[in-house]
Amino acid sequence: MLDTQLVGILEQADRPLGAYEIARRSGWEDAPLTPTQVYRVLERLTRAGKVRRVESLSAYLLAGDTDGGFMVCECCRGVQAFPVGDVIAECDGIYAAARFSVIRLTLEVVGRCAACAKKDDGAAGSVAG
Repeated sequence: MLDTQLVGILEQADRPLGAYEIARRSGWEDAPLTPTQVYRVLERLTRAGKVRRVESLSAYLLAGDTDGGFMVCECCRGVQAFPVGDVIAECDGIYAAARFSVIRLTLEVVGRCAACAKKDDGAAGSVAG
């Protein structure tokens, strides 16, 4: 029940959501969740591969078709997934050579999306100097 409610909230979101935002949005329904409940459900859904965490935003989104990394716009907080197959394969060799046991790998690139970069370019061009 809680899993379904939380997945529904993430499905309706246009961006990744933090646990407190998910709890707030759950209050719009009949059964509001506490942040503690949200964190427990998010942990369960993440382990099941249904939800992914965007580390740099401390936010969550539904898992898509890719296990890849994320491009995160620092301006609008938009997130795009991208495949990282070759990068991961190369990293695996590096870890093995160092006898390093990986627990979790997170690949996120933070920058500006095309729309935000275009706004910045337009704003910079209109400033009199």
